[in-house]
Amino acid sequence: MNVHDSMLFRWAGYDIEEPRQKHLPVPRRKVLTASPKLTDQQIGQYLNYLRDALNPERGLRVSDYNPDDQVGTHKPLAEPRPCLFFTEQAAGDAEGHWRHYGRLGFGFAKGFIFGLGGRPVIYSGGSKDPVLKSVNSIRNILAGQYEEGHRIRRDFETLVRFIKLTSMPKREPQEPGPAVPKGKAAAKAAAKGVMAKTMLEQCEFPEHKPIRFLREREWRLIEPEAHTKRWHRDAEGHLWFAPEAGRELELIILPCNLLLQQVCNDPFIQKRLTGPTGIMAQPLSVQALRKL
Repeated sequence: MNVHDSMLFRWAGYDIEEPRQKHLPVPRRKVLTASPKLTDQQIGQYLNYLRDALNPERGLRVSDYNPDDQVGTHKPLAEPRPCLFFTEQAAGDAEGHWRHYGRLGFGFAKGFIFGLGGRPVIYSGGSKDPVLKSVNSIRNILAGQYEEGHRIRRDFETLVRFIKLTSMPKREPQEPGPAVPKGKAAAKAAAKGVMAKTMLEQCEFPEHKPIRFLREREWRLIEPEAHTKRWHRDAEGHLWFAPEAGRELELIILPCNLLLQQVCNDPFIQKRLTGPTGIMAQPLSVQALRKL
């Protein structure tokens, strides 16, 4: 497998390094530093997280529904099911994401997630957005025709779960420029300035003011109504998704070389990363990833 290929990544571990900011939404969180200086306790927490992810009795913790994700101005007609969030990207381009979500990454083939029902999200934003208008209109119609909990209403809310609200970046106010001469010189200078500013914006806008939904391609995998062996709830009611290393989970990004060394010496993890033909899921450190 080429680590430059586009995969689906599930990033985790931000709360291990910045536990006081885990409640803040992205991108308001403080970004993680490029070079980790992890304590022994943080190394142990990352190691336990990985053990859980590779444990068929646990797996990846599925995100509960967040009211901030609600689409439309009306209350959902059915309780939205939890889902797993992924980012479609090449491993070598992942730095912008692990800085916000955590340095522990789980890489999957898109075909595997697609086969389970995972799909790219539809980006929508603004009260005049046609997607939002459609959601509100259909909700009103379904509420008038079907009782609460009806299958059609549940199916509709499942589709809405694939919609992500976002917004265009706001331009910062421009500072007043230097005074210019009056008359023809002023008009010429103004025209030249407008042209230069326009050319600059066309060249630098995507980099200087990046549009977040163009920097990534988010996918979502929603909890199925009928659970398979991969989906299960623990005694506390938390939902987990347990992938199998190799055919399903193909790449594991680790926070640092020190953790990579411990992973290679951990019998529990190695038993689940290797098979009869050798390594099934390739571990790789963020430090090595940044050199690719």
